[in-house]
Amino acid sequence: MNDANLYVNISGINILISTKSKFIQLDLSCSISAYSKVFPNHAPDYHLNYHYSEDSYNLTSYQRVFSGNLTTEEFLKYKWHIFKNKESVVIKIDYENHPAIDEIVAVKNNNSNTVNAYVKGTFHNKLIVDPYSHPFGALLSLYLLHWNNGVLIHASCIINNDEAYAFTGISGIGKSTMARLWHQAGHTVINDDRLAIRNIGDHIKVYNTPMPYYTQKPIESTLTKIFILKQHPNNYIKPLSGVHAFTKVLSNFIQQFYEQGMIQNHLDIVESIINKIKVYEVGFKPDGEIVKLIKELDY
Repeated sequence: MNDANLYVNISGINILISTKSKFIQLDLSCSISAYSKVFPNHAPDYHLNYHYSEDSYNLTSYQRVFSGNLTTEEFLKYKWHIFKNKESVVIKIDYENHPAIDEIVAVKNNNSNTVNAYVKGTFHNKLIVDPYSHPFGALLSLYLLHWNNGVLIHASCIINNDEAYAFTGISGIGKSTMARLWHQAGHTVINDDRLAIRNIGDHIKVYNTPMPYYTQKPIESTLTKIFILKQHPNNYIKPLSGVHAFTKVLSNFIQQFYEQGMIQNHLDIVESIINKIKVYEVGFKPDGEIVKLIKELDY
């Protein structure tokens, strides 16, 4: 697909993705294509504009304020960094073994909703770029959500009677297993790994997000319950409230922030979410009985 423009809605945020570079072709066959929509009459919330760069982006006027390394076994190896100065914030991805891209440097001015992404790499005819490549897309989503009263959380999520239930906990605790059990019981799975949650008016909205290794159509619902998973020989549900609920859930939110004000704002957003939904600790065995037990909470 050679169209130079893509309009997407991710977590309720409208983004125009484009390029005017003759050296870049946006790969619109990847997972973000499922989030495309007809361009509305009003302006997008953000504009992600891709450029080709022959040289590494000059960051001498910026201060590095956050860095991250790959902590899981993935085929693609990378490091990422956040830089900032008084005017702008920068996301920089350094790829170690990408077949075509050496780095992506995305610059957002504090007074603009345009994100200019500069791609350095090697190509024959054109450099084919996934517009929401991993991990750039996840980092960009994290900050766009933060600026729009939202958060990212490691969790699976299902829909039951038009309400969404999120299941979170440490890696390997059973988030995907819980999603599978609900799917087997005939329920829609919003996502089994990474969710966007936004505080919008009187409701807490939950959305799936573009994933790097599979495609899923966008789904959203109203979040009413979060379950913190524990592996246990017996199924049980224990309600949590107040500070206990807040501290138990907090560690599962993605928190790659680069200044104190963002951290405080993140805590405020999480607190506002917890105040509007119910939180439970759940011990479960990997069988369908836990689905029945959770459904009984509403009776």
